[in-house]
Amino acid sequence: MKILFTFLLSFLFFSTHAQKNFSVGHYNLENLFDTIDQPNVKDEEFLPNGKNQWNSERYHKKLNRMAQAIAALNGGKGLAILGVCEVENEQVLKDLVKQKSLKKFGYHVGHIDSKDPRGIDVAFLYQPKLVKLEGLYTFQPDRFADSPFLSRPIIMMVGKTKKGNVYAMENHWPSRSGGTEQSAPRRMATAKLLAFLADSLERANPSAQIIAMGDFNDEPSDVSMQLVKKSTHLINAMEAWPKEEGTHFYQKEWSKLDQILYNQAWTFETPVAKAEKLPFLLEQEGKYKGNPFRTYVGPKYLGGYSDHMPVTLQFIFK
Repeated sequence: MKILFTFLLSFLFFSTHAQKNFSVGHYNLENLFDTIDQPNVKDEEFLPNGKNQWNSERYHKKLNRMAQAIAALNGGKGLAILGVCEVENEQVLKDLVKQKSLKKFGYHVGHIDSKDPRGIDVAFLYQPKLVKLEGLYTFQPDRFADSPFLSRPIIMMVGKTKKGNVYAMENHWPSRSGGTEQSAPRRMATAKLLAFLADSLERANPSAQIIAMGDFNDEPSDVSMQLVKKSTHLINAMEAWPKEEGTHFYQKEWSKLDQILYNQAWTFETPVAKAEKLPFLLEQEGKYKGNPFRTYVGPKYLGGYSDHMPVTLQFIFK
């Protein structure tokens, strides 16, 4: 780990060129699977003969939907970096960025296969004209005592911009399956890893520009997120949001599971963070009006987008 951090820190370089803003985001794509049986991955539900009857028509509709949503983020201006989760592999992301609505942005893919048993990976889309990829790394939380499976890693993108190097970390922490309290130690273990990574970068160079985003499966006020806050200089952009604001709807309430954190190394005005509740991402009528327009609800195929709202953060430089 020490050798790797020495290598990472060799990328720290700061430029003086002018740049007005820098926008980032995160989006849980809700099971973006292809239709091909992937060896050593439990993807049976998302095969043509599987429970979800996932076929080419549904796959291409999903790609089109996700591309439409991503293209509309940040007022349709695109993002320098978008962290994504719940993607099966690199190919689905390559298929995604080829969609007509996304081609104009020229997004590239940053992905490393994870050891998640279902193939639920984390990755990045980024615009090379705004940020040059310098390195891509994954950091694996410890195996949890109450689970035989490895959790999803934290993926770190080291990127070079006109304002210097940025360290972006995409997260998809363990779910609340089995109960919030019972599963909390798994998220706490991942929180400790994130805090270690951010603190190590900050200690080595206080000017390191750090972003941590993702589906944390915990609220900003939960113990795991508070540990990150107390152990680092990261600021949670969603912590000050009103109670009714959120990114994920469950049991008739919005929760703030999707978050973006940043440190103070950036020279900026107060950044603007929001849940991108675009009208087409929500149910427009009926009993569930205002709820996320999902791909599936249980076994029922709706053909929508995702059960999570995308989140964005715009840095406006002074």
